[in-house]
This record gives sequence, C-alpha cells and structure tokens, in this order.
Amino acid sequence: MTMGFKVLDHTADFGIRVWADTKSGLFEEAARALFTEMLRDINAIEPKQVVEFELEGETDEDLMVAWLSELLFYLDVDGLAFSKFEVKLDDGKLKARAWGDKVELSKELRKGVKAVTYHEMKIENVDGKWQTDIIFDT
Repeated sequence: MTMGFKVLDHTADFGIRVWADTKSGLFEEAARALFTEMLRDINAIEPKQVVEFELEGETDEDLMVAWLSELLFYLDVDGLAFSKFEVKLDDGKLKARAWGDKVELSKELRKGVKAVTYHEMKIENVDGKWQTDIIFDT
C-alpha cells in the first residue's frame, strides 16, 4: 500500500498533504502525519493502550476533521499520544482504533496544534490515489 505525507508551506499555521491508495488509508495516514509532526519521535510511542472511535459526518471532510479532533482531544486531556491507527469507513461513518501511550507533553511535544481546520481541505481521488490537504491551527 502506498501512503505518505509532506509538510506544506503555510503562512501562519501548519499544513500537510496526505495521500494513500484507499480512503481508509488516507485517514490512517493523516493521523500518523499529525502525530509524526507534533511529537519528537512517534516511533518511541509504544502501542500500550487502545482507544476505539465511532464518528459520523455529512461529508468525508467532516469525518476527517472529527477524527483528527478526537485524537487531539485525547492528547490534550489525557496526554495520550498515538502511533498506530486502523480506520474503517462506511457510508458517512468512521470506526477506528488508535494505539498509543501516555506522554509527558513538556518533553515529547515538538509542535502544538490547537485545532483541525476545514481550510483548503478537499478529499478526492486523483489518478487512483486518495489525497487531501489539511491545515492545522497552531
């Protein structure tokens, strides 16, 4: 499976372009990209705890914002950082699991993110690959 991301130049905030072979893979890679950029070393986060998510949205973009916002909530409130993700999409519903561990934010956080925005987000299939740009409020 081909997945990846790159950091986008953005004037005030922080953005990523994400791509994957499947739409579910796009959501997994977006989460991985977010934590890769926020943490000093995502590979140091052991998958000790699992959190299950069930979300609904009118559009794929709504689901993406809800998914990444939920992950940020766990980081902000519980200090839980994730390193492994599994997403299943079905007709406006997202079921997912994320594995991670508690971290000391003062030591592990490289880049703070306040919120996920809809700015420039459009989830689309381009030449057989799913892709989107995501801008984060920092």
